[in-house]
Amino acid sequence: MTESQNKKLRSLLATLPLVIVFSASHAQFNDSTNHLVGFSSTGVINKTNDGDSYVLNNNVRFGVRRKDVSVNAASGWIYGEQNDRRTNNDFNASLDFNLYKTFKHFYYWGLSTYEKSFSLKINDRFQAGLGVAYNIVDKKLL
Repeated sequence: MTESQNKKLRSLLATLPLVIVFSASHAQFNDSTNHLVGFSSTGVINKTNDGDSYVLNNNVRFGVRRKDVSVNAASGWIYGEQNDRRTNNDFNASLDFNLYKTFKHFYYWGLSTYEKSFSLKINDRFQAGLGVAYNIVDKKLL
């Protein structure tokens, strides 16, 4: 065997126990996600002979899901400048919930949003709603 064939064989033999171990492992009994936290941040920076610009985008998300309630919250902020002049300074947030505490197919829901946007010229906007809902089709597995 050549040296490159020996390297390939050794790497194959080294990964084989990992494949066997992971194929024999099992997930926990209840592997649904009950809590969720997320954060993302992106940006673009451009520098040219004529000028420079940048835009930053930050987002946060949180969620809880249980048998009797689910709550989700999210917010985002976008900031940008071009040639030392602000182009974006936008903020938005939302909150929604479902409450499953009464009769079998009934539940209560709520939703609220807030927005402030420099680029769209929105000073402050708040919207909210509450309601009662009924599940017509209520299957555990779809």
